[in-house]
This record gives sequence, C-alpha cells and structure tokens, in this order.
Amino acid sequence: MIRIKSRNTLTRLIALVALVLAIGLVAIQPARMQDGSDAQSRITYLVEEAYVPNQVIVALMPNFDIATVAAMYGLNPVPISQTGAVPPSYLMQIADGSTVEQKVAQLSADTLRIDFAEPNFRLSAPEAARPTWSVGDSYSPVAAGRKASNGQWARGVIRLDEAHQVTRGTAMVNGQPTPVVVAVLDTGIDFNHPAFAGRLVPGYDFIGQDNDPSEEGNPQIGPFGHGTHVAGIIAMVAPEAKIMPLRVLNVQGRTDAFIVARAVEYAVAHGAHVINLSLSTSNETGVIHDAFYDFLEGQEELDGGNLPLNGAVAVVAAGNTGTTAYQYPAAIAFLEPNRIGREVIPVAASNSSDVLSIFSSRGPWVFVMAPGERIISPAPYNRYANWSGTSMAAPIVAGEAALVRAVNPLAEAKDIQDHIFARTVNIPGQIRRVDVMLAVSNPIPLDTDRALPVKSRR
Repeated sequence: MIRIKSRNTLTRLIALVALVLAIGLVAIQPARMQDGSDAQSRITYLVEEAYVPNQVIVALMPNFDIATVAAMYGLNPVPISQTGAVPPSYLMQIADGSTVEQKVAQLSADTLRIDFAEPNFRLSAPEAARPTWSVGDSYSPVAAGRKASNGQWARGVIRLDEAHQVTRGTAMVNGQPTPVVVAVLDTGIDFNHPAFAGRLVPGYDFIGQDNDPSEEGNPQIGPFGHGTHVAGIIAMVAPEAKIMPLRVLNVQGRTDAFIVARAVEYAVAHGAHVINLSLSTSNETGVIHDAFYDFLEGQEELDGGNLPLNGAVAVVAAGNTGTTAYQYPAAIAFLEPNRIGREVIPVAASNSSDVLSIFSSRGPWVFVMAPGERIISPAPYNRYANWSGTSMAAPIVAGEAALVRAVNPLAEAKDIQDHIFARTVNIPGQIRRVDVMLAVSNPIPLDTDRALPVKSRR
C-alpha cells in the first residue's frame, strides 16, 4: 500500500526562513577538541559549503511527476538519483542558474505539487577536524594492540565480559545459529586488518560508487581510519555479529544527506538489523527523516529465512559540540518519539570517571551515554589506536543493540531501543549510561498478539 508523505508545512517554512537568513553569513560551528579545549583547529565552513552546490532534494505530492516539475522549475529533467521510498525523493540538478536558496524557496512555495524541498545538506564525522590516531597513541604490532584493547577501561564499565557469557552476537532462529548484521556508515574499512577476519559481509562504496568500501586517504588527513576504528569497536562488543561496511564519508570525513539516505535504504534491503551512524549535521534534513521512516520499521517476514525483519535500530552519534544544540539525525529520536524516533538511539560520550565527556553534545534529546574517550580499536595498517569522540560511543551501543537482538531475535526495533534505555545505569547529574550485561540478561517480553502499528507521518 502506498503511504502518502506529508511533511509539516510550518516546519518547512521555518527551515526555509532560517536558510534565507543565513545567506552570505559565515557559519562557525563551535566544538571541542579531544582534550576538552576550544576547537582552534575546527574547520570553519562558509554557509555555501553547508550543502552541495547546484543541487536540491525534492519530494512530490501524490499524482505529480518529476519531469513536469523539473520543466516548471528549471531543473535538469533527469534526476541525479532517487530513493526507493514510495513515493521517492529526488536529487535534482539546478539548470537555470538559480542559487540553492532561490530554488528551495520557489519549490517550497508550491504546496500543491511539492511535499518538501531542501538543500542537499552536508554531514561529517564529528571527529573529522581532529588530529588522527596517528598523531596520538597507536599500538603495533597487532598482538600488543589486541592486548591493550582487551584490557581497556571501557569493557569493565559496561560489563562486557559478563555479557559475553550470555551472548556474543549470534541468534538462534528455528534452531539454527544466525549472526546479527550491523551496517557501519562511515569512511570504509581496512579489509586486511586481522580484527575483521570472518566478520564481514559485502558492503558498498557510495562515494566511489563501487563494491569496494575500503578506507581511502592517508594518516595525514583527519578522518582516515575512522570507519575502521568504529567497526572495530562493534566487533569488540559483538564479536560474532557480522559487519556490513558502507562507505559514505569521503577522505575529508564529509558526505551529504542524500548519500546517507540511500545507504540507510541499502543497509536494510541487504539484511542489516542495526545501523551505526557516527556522523552528524546541525541541519534537520527531510530525506534522512524519510529514509528512517520508510526503512527502519520492518515487516512481519523473514530475511531470507534468517532473522525476522522486525526493523533495524539506528544508533547515531550525538556529536561533539559540547552544547545542547540539536544534531541530526540523532535528534530525530527526541523530536519524533512516537514515529520514527522509536527506532533511533542518540548516544553521548562518557569518560572513565562515568562523567559526560566535555566535548560531547548533551541535553534531553540525548538518551544514553557510553564510553567515548581513549577507546582502543583497530586502525589501518594492522594497528590498534586510541580515539575519542561520540563516534566511538555510538558503536558501543550499536554492538549492544546487536547483542540484545541476538538474545531477542523476534523483538521489534522500537522494543530494542526501549529495552536498552530501560537497562541503563542512573548516575546522578549525568545522562544514563549503558550497561551491556544488564541489557542482555533481561529478555524482552514478546507480545505475540501485537500487530505492527499503522504509521502516520504527521
């Protein structure tokens, strides 16, 4: 059945006004370094760089076609790309010389034909402007790194070794062992690292548009190794889960909203049960909103006879702003709690004192915190390395979600989110901190009579 999409008009107009007011201004996004100091080296972006130039994202109201709209509004008649949602969103090239702001304003004014129009906003890894692991501590050879990783502080705080006595990420379905699949939307992965031997399923490179999502770049560029490090944390927490590497961040650690939306769609279509997104933007984006809406909540059917497609959980880094300012897509969980927010877990970073990290984003929109400082995990060139950030905290929770899914293979995605939040540790004055052992040792009650809810966008 076709689901009619209708984004809130007031929200769309408010976003449009904010966009127009920003024209010509310089946007400086404050952040904090790993040591908590103000970010002197934080990259400062002009507003023009906050989104991809000469592109707009358009979603249509029912019964209108993109070719007609493109002809009316000076767009290239052939979409650059489109999502698989029903109805889809289109990535369009501006063909008449208008600015992105002008084109978004023109399209948004046509409420008869246009569901929503927005720039193709850029996102980045929160640590993209940080010194790389190669500047700090790294461990070589692999044996030394593995020993350091196995003995690091984060494991004890979340009671990981005890949790592994319950599950390591393999579910039993119809009497058959079936691994949980975790998609990692990041800079790619070092396929040759021994930490990933036997732990990978095929992925995709949305930057290079090929089937090889390997890390690219070099250690002198900030985000190099980010995806390898993130994937390694998931492998540490859920060692029997399978990792699906999806390269969505370029060598500068940046991407755009349309790529992220397509990657979410790809992950679910190819059997991911958990999706880790260690990336963020300060701009709410409709195309990612709709990707979460259309693809995270599953259907009552089996994934090739394996785990039921009861939805995918999206675990999202809260960002490293050190403020309460919303970061997306993490904030969707708070802003839409009764719709797509039920399948999204925003994650802050904590330190070894069980205190919120000074660099971490915070506020009522951030649900849980997890260890995110000096986390030791695989890095390219057969190394292990320290890295800090909410990007390191999110995969701890993604790994936890995989373990919870393994213990509860019939649970729905929103139940997993609720369960993880309910099985956290209450630390006075802090965001609730995850406890993996607590989560896996308490099964989720299965309501066999519950039907899938009817979804409504607004």
